[in-house]
Amino acid sequence: MANILLNYQTSNLRYAVEELKEHNLYSWRALGMEFAKTISPNIHLNIIENLDIYKSDRKEIIDEVFNYYQDIDLIFPLYNDMLFPYLYKKLGFTDKQCNILSSKQAYTAFAKSVGVTVPNTYTDIKQVTYPIIAKPVNGTGSIGVKVLNDYSEYFFFASGEDIQYNDLGKHYIFQDFIDGPTISCAGRIVDGDILFDCVYTIESSDLPYRAETGFLLNSYYKNTDPIKEQIEKLSNGLELTNCAWMADFISGRDGQFYLVDFSPRLSVSAQVLIKHSAGIDYNKLIVDSLLYKDKTKVHLDKCVVYKYFDVAKGKHKVEFRGDATLADELTLPAEQSYLTRMDMLMGSKGFCVTSGATLTEAHDKWQTIASDIIITKLD
Repeated sequence: MANILLNYQTSNLRYAVEELKEHNLYSWRALGMEFAKTISPNIHLNIIENLDIYKSDRKEIIDEVFNYYQDIDLIFPLYNDMLFPYLYKKLGFTDKQCNILSSKQAYTAFAKSVGVTVPNTYTDIKQVTYPIIAKPVNGTGSIGVKVLNDYSEYFFFASGEDIQYNDLGKHYIFQDFIDGPTISCAGRIVDGDILFDCVYTIESSDLPYRAETGFLLNSYYKNTDPIKEQIEKLSNGLELTNCAWMADFISGRDGQFYLVDFSPRLSVSAQVLIKHSAGIDYNKLIVDSLLYKDKTKVHLDKCVVYKYFDVAKGKHKVEFRGDATLADELTLPAEQSYLTRMDMLMGSKGFCVTSGATLTEAHDKWQTIASDIIITKLD
């Protein structure tokens, strides 16, 4: 039994609090305002104690957390990427690893230095060939990522007139926009052995700020060797030994896989897909790998569709008139969304997870569920 600390800010940890009940679970929530508390999940019965912190400075938040909880064996590795620079020592990473992994610009340059294929990154905007993609150097979850098709769009974006979200400042990196599907993968590194647990595709919206809208797991997807080779180069170069990891690649039309994101943490989407495909307690396996060096392989048996519903912001009346048993998991859209940015609304749009022997079967179930949700806009 271990003392495990969770950042129980959202429902992303809904599986972990159930699967890790054999351990002592503690949590914290960083609430910038009282309203944030109203949209956070209720503290689960399996959590022994929770600490709410009403501060915005991340260093102050983490300092308060560990002044309060002084006997923690493990931080559950599902956290906002922007917290990593303040957590890394307690997660077991070195200063060198932190300096590289805390910045898209730094780990993209490092990946290139060890032979990993990455998009060109530009420091001189006059040298770019459009279209390019702008990314907050410390961003997470595709928030603030935007495609710029020409210099006039860049000028409007850089002027600040465009709607931006980057709460660590306006430090962006600019890369070639690779036109192709996003392939994501997730796994574990246990005593230096790199384990691949799943590979899936990510759907994105057509909005300028390309929000992630869905995740599709094909259980018989086999074309993983080129991706594995790149992850091995990166993890070996970083000297990673024990951690969960997730990575995103763009599958380019030239046949290359371009690394566009890497983080030493559990992927939110991967934990959902693996649970409904392999039928295992994946969060427990993650903890067992970190604590007890468990190298159990994950066997994916079903195809899974995990997608958000396409709902505009505003107040709605939401009704469901279908067969909920078609869904592995179903959360209807929230009736009110106060935020103005569409990519930050994804969590309140509601979602459905369906599975089947084929991706078509799983997708047909999802479409049936979606067509039976009646949404009436009230404002």
